[in-house]
Amino acid sequence: MKILCYINHYFGHNRYFTGQSSLPLNTTAEEMALRAVSRKKNLEDCIDQLKKLGDIDIKICGMGNNSLVPIDFDFSSIQKNPIFLVYESLTKMADSSDNYDYFINIEDDIFLPKETFQNIVEFDKNSLVNEVILPNRLEKDTEGNNHCVDWSALPGWTQQNKSIQGKSFRVALNPHSGLLILSKEKFKYAISQIDKSFRGITVGTGMESAFAHFHSPFALFRCEDISYHHIYHLDKWMNVIHKTTLPFKERVILFVKILVKDMTPPFLFRSAKFVIGKIFH
Repeated sequence: MKILCYINHYFGHNRYFTGQSSLPLNTTAEEMALRAVSRKKNLEDCIDQLKKLGDIDIKICGMGNNSLVPIDFDFSSIQKNPIFLVYESLTKMADSSDNYDYFINIEDDIFLPKETFQNIVEFDKNSLVNEVILPNRLEKDTEGNNHCVDWSALPGWTQQNKSIQGKSFRVALNPHSGLLILSKEKFKYAISQIDKSFRGITVGTGMESAFAHFHSPFALFRCEDISYHHIYHLDKWMNVIHKTTLPFKERVILFVKILVKDMTPPFLFRSAKFVIGKIFH
């Protein structure tokens, strides 16, 4: 089995990202150095783990001036709007859809257990072409317990459910897990169903929206038992607020931005867009 993996990597000042890939304008040199060491370590751990999956070609996608490691595909042409990096890398990956058996497109802080990848391969042997099992993205809380951050970011489920590999799976409202893993058949199906030229915000920011766009032809099943089918987020989703040297006022603004970006149901944005379209047409 041949696997192609694109890792989306970014590090530096910008006003879009709120995790450890971002450096707020008031970041001190000391904190910048600490973040760089932490971020590079996370990336190296992710790469080492990906190599355990088998015959895999790993490519780093990024922007030359905002990278901690050498990159294979430089998308500096979108440097003014780096949130669309994942759109660009997924579109580039589509050029190789005939050459590999599996395709992984992943954030640079996601640790993918081998058994999670194997669950997907086994599921694909008997599943419909428009069905995907999406791993739950886990972090540890202050007490050391695992929790799914994407259940918190956008809670809720649809009515779709299915027993898979002896476990209960349901389709969640949140389509985001920080990665895309598709077989050749399913990746080519996705490409045939979507507009690859689309660049827009549908869920969260451009990064989440890109994964959601390429996943849009599928029913995305998540396991209700987070201990079974999961990945690990090595960054911290909400805890970034407590790791910055920003003044209190700016920390509050950052917190509000995260709430709006990650906790607003996407149908509200679509509804607003529909109403505005009706008013001005």
